[in-house]
Amino acid sequence: PAVPGSSPSQASLNKSTRPQRIFVAGHKGMVGSAICRALTNANQNTNNPVTLITRDRQSLDLTNQAAVNQFFASEKPDQVYLAAAKVGGIQLIKPTSAMSYTLTLGNVELPSV
Repeated sequence: PAVPGSSPSQASLNKSTRPQRIFVAGHKGMVGSAICRALTNANQNTNNPVTLITRDRQSLDLTNQAAVNQFFASEKPDQVYLAAAKVGGIQLIKPTSAMSYTLTLGNVELPSV
């Protein structure tokens, strides 16, 4: 709460008035797209606007730690939802490669937001 006669700091003002930046990794998949829909629907029913940040696999390789660090430094997300995985359904030719890729995602450190 603000003290009467004082104004909030610029940092707290910027934090409270700007939209929350939310990164959804895996936004094209079943779980990630559901997260995006839920966030979009919630955003329409609130006074707290959000900006969804998404990247496809070609734009951001989540198994590349340097690329992840650079992305977080430039985008500065407030929240992160990690729903990324490599899937192929029943026709998947090399199931071990998909599993290996998905497990690698769990080993990349996400910078603190």
